[in-house]
Amino acid sequence: MKDNRRKSIWTRDLNDYAVRDMDTLSSAPSLPWGKWLVGVGGFLWLCAKGIGFIAKGEAVWYGRGSTVTLNGTDAVLFGVLWVCGGLFLHFHYFWGNTGCLAPYHHAGKALSALAFVCAGGVFFWRGFVFLLNCV
Repeated sequence: MKDNRRKSIWTRDLNDYAVRDMDTLSSAPSLPWGKWLVGVGGFLWLCAKGIGFIAKGEAVWYGRGSTVTLNGTDAVLFGVLWVCGGLFLHFHYFWGNTGCLAPYHHAGKALSALAFVCAGGVFFWRGFVFLLNCV
């Protein structure tokens, strides 16, 4: 691998940096405060909101200058999205920085991301079908 530290951005090989950066994105950051603040605090906040949406069957989606109230299945799916986001943060920051759990944090992140994509797909598909029925 060539030493690209002295070359300008226009003449260096950008692929060397892209590979290095992609490798570092999947590993857990080694921030001691991040493990507890984001890995536990963020997880608890997102999961509490998501479980509240699921339990009530009602959620509010805030947008630019307007809000949308979701009810029933849509609110439950929206709550599942929040819980999956919280689980992803927990696996990334807490499990990734805990010695005995670190080997498993990639699997946890993959499962929570898969659940997020599935729930998000169903959520947006239901919205798309609703829009088609309104036209």
